Amino acid sequence: DRNNLHVYLEKHFGMQLHLLHRLDRPTSGLIAFAKNPAAAAHFSAQFRDHTIGRSYRAIGVGVLAEETRRVDLPLEGRDATTIFRRLDVATNATLLGAELLTGRTHQVRLHAEHLGHPLAGDSKYGRALTRRLPRRAPRLALHAESLSVTLPSGERLELHAEFPADLDAYWTSLKNAQ
Repeated sequence: DRNNLHVYLEKHFGMQLHLLHRLDRPTSGLIAFAKNPAAAAHFSAQFRDHTIGRSYRAIGVGVLAEETRRVDLPLEGRDATTIFRRLDVATNATLLGAELLTGRTHQVRLHAEHLGHPLAGDSKYGRALTRRLPRRAPRLALHAESLSVTLPSGERLELHAEFPADLDAYWTSLKNAQ
């Protein structure tokens, strides 16, 4: 599929970019590219070694009982760990923070489903449970909120993307449904 962010940015900047990680198509938030092969190798090593800090914000079905819950569930035949934090609760929903200690395809979605709290708007995992919400989500309620990397200089760079308006409005509607 050539209709994607990577192709768009390469055309916009008129240069080859190196994609460092992926987001599911309906997920909003931060995604990283490198401008040259040396930078790509530097950052790719951090992704491989799990020294990149990545956190997501999501809306899960049901109320997560614990304030913090760690999920260690292998994915793709490899270790996968996510730490979920209960940020707020609404009628049959939880606003979740999710910190990835590893990075696997659909990790947050699969680990949330494993907890019994699939993400609102997820048409692939936990679909039946999402019907328990008082309102339908506008899309997958998953947002790549922060990314922290170590630059070649050794300095730590922390990036943050605000929770998008559509998901914020959806969360507010769930809170008001109480």
